[in-house]
Amino acid sequence: IWWKIRYGTWFTEGELYKIGGTTFGGVPFPGQNNKKKADIRAGVARFGYVSDELDGLLELGHASGDDSLADEDLRQRAIHPDFNVGMILFEETLREHSARTYGVPLASETAPQGAYGFFSQGGVINANYLFPKVRYRPQMAITKSLGLEVVGGVLMAWADKLGSTASLFYACAAVCGEGQTTSKYLGTELDLAVRTTFANGHMRLGLETAYLRFGDALKSQLPN
Repeated sequence: IWWKIRYGTWFTEGELYKIGGTTFGGVPFPGQNNKKKADIRAGVARFGYVSDELDGLLELGHASGDDSLADEDLRQRAIHPDFNVGMILFEETLREHSARTYGVPLASETAPQGAYGFFSQGGVINANYLFPKVRYRPQMAITKSLGLEVVGGVLMAWADKLGSTASLFYACAAVCGEGQTTSKYLGTELDLAVRTTFANGHMRLGLETAYLRFGDALKSQLPN
């Protein structure tokens, strides 16, 4: 289900989906091509104020995680990587982390890449996130002629599920050991971009930067 509504300067849009059914193939864990019952849920919603000069947006997202890939239920699948959220946390850090978690450790002769379908490839995976953003377009004559736009955002994310076997994020026992945590917080990312459009809209130039501060859930998996 999806929606897009605008009323004056206010708007909302979003998309929600659920994947169900069963599969006998493509799930090489705990054994090759085990039967699994799918219950995968994800969604994104945006709410905001838009004007010629200033946009204020609040984006909320969810991609269901799986606390046990060994059981008969499959609950985790990344949102499509073409849907970009931030620059570092999902696009780089969790892309690499999911490839390391489901790649070599689950590789076999028939699946040399491991559980490739579990890689996030940069999409949102096993997470809930909050992403407020601001877009500013100065209305001075010279900045309007250049199509200048400044965009800033703060991305905050939490793991949806902490699991045990073959999980992206582990839940520690009643008493946590060194480097372990019960926290689900993945981290805080600051994003900033400056963009300009010129040559009658045929050319575009953008400079983007980001900074990610690891949360405890991410630190426990990637201590270095």
